[in-house]
Amino acid sequence: MKHLSLLFLCISLLIFSIACHQSKPQKYQLPAIPPSQPTTQLKPLNAPAEFQFQSVQLSGQEIPYKSLKFENAANGQKIAKHNGVLFTGTTVYLIADNQIYIYQNYLNGIKHGPYQLQKNSTDDNGNPDNTFEVGTMNNGKIDGLQLTYYDGPGGPLKKVSVYNNDVMNAQWSSYYRDGQQWTRRDFNNGTINGKVLVWDEEGLLGKEFTYRNGALIEKLNHFENR
Repeated sequence: MKHLSLLFLCISLLIFSIACHQSKPQKYQLPAIPPSQPTTQLKPLNAPAEFQFQSVQLSGQEIPYKSLKFENAANGQKIAKHNGVLFTGTTVYLIADNQIYIYQNYLNGIKHGPYQLQKNSTDDNGNPDNTFEVGTMNNGKIDGLQLTYYDGPGGPLKKVSVYNNDVMNAQWSSYYRDGQQWTRRDFNNGTINGKVLVWDEEGLLGKEFTYRNGALIEKLNHFENR
C-alpha cells in the first residue's frame, strides 16, 4: 500500500511539473540553423504576430513637440528644453486624423524611454517609401528591440532590429509586405557575425553570405544554380 501511495505521489508531481512548464510564456526567438541542414532547405518565417503594431495610448498630458526648443550638447546630442528648462516628460506631434508623427519621452532634455516616429522618404524611382519606427531610447541611444513598419502606423512589419545602446546586436530580420521573411542577419556587438540570408518572394533562398567577426569568408548565389 505504501508503494502505491509513493507511486501516486511521484506521478502527481510529474504531472504538476509538466503543467507548470507548459504554462510558462514562450519568448520569441528565431531558430538557429541546424548544422546538418543545408541552408537552401531553410524556409523563410512569417512575420511574428506579437510584433504587430500597437499604438500608444495618449494621456492628454503630453507636451506639443513644436513647443520644445533644442540646443546642441558637447557630445553632439540634441538637448530639449521647455520654457527654458531641461524637459522631462512626453512630447507628441500629431498629424491628420490624430495619427502620431512623433512620440518621444525625455529625461533631463535627453531622449529616454519609448518612442514612435514616422519617417518619410522616396525610393530610387521617386515613389513614397515611408516607414514607421517603434522602439526605446536609453540616455539618447536606441536600446533593445526596434520595430519598423511599412508606410505608417498600422502598416505591415518590415524589420525587426536589436540594439545594445546604439550598437547593432543579435539577430535582425526583414519581411516582404505579405509578411514573408526577406532577410536574416546576425550581429555581435556591432559586428556582423554568422549568416546573412536573402529569400526571394517565392520563399526560395537566393543569396547566402557567411561572416566571421565582420570578415566575409563565404559568398553563395543560389540563383545562379537554378
